[in-house]
Amino acid sequence: MSYNFWNSDSELFQHVMASTGVGGTADEPYETMQPSAPEPQEIVQHSAALLECLWNDNHGPCGFTTDTVPSVLNHISSCHLRGHPHADDKVECRCRDCPLPKAIRRDTLRRHIREVHYADKYRCKN
Repeated sequence: MSYNFWNSDSELFQHVMASTGVGGTADEPYETMQPSAPEPQEIVQHSAALLECLWNDNHGPCGFTTDTVPSVLNHISSCHLRGHPHADDKVECRCRDCPLPKAIRRDTLRRHIREVHYADKYRCKN
């Protein structure tokens, strides 16, 4: 159960009133001693940040944009990795500025792109 210490019947209220007077202090009106309701927060609508496909093959940057990491990964799988349909196919990462020096498995490449290039760490829920 919560208790309102600013209730005029509370001991704390009576003590504050006795020690500071009706206005709280000589220069402060009584109303300022009352806890005030918080100001309503301004609701700001932010548009979702668009994620750019970072894949850059021999034809230049892709140009695809979307609003979620899973969407961009699905795009990369369906558009850029469709020539490598099996999970164990070896594929070179062609994302812009990729530090990976060798081809890796297609399924590992998806995780690599998600975690390294889009900073989206997937952790299994236990």
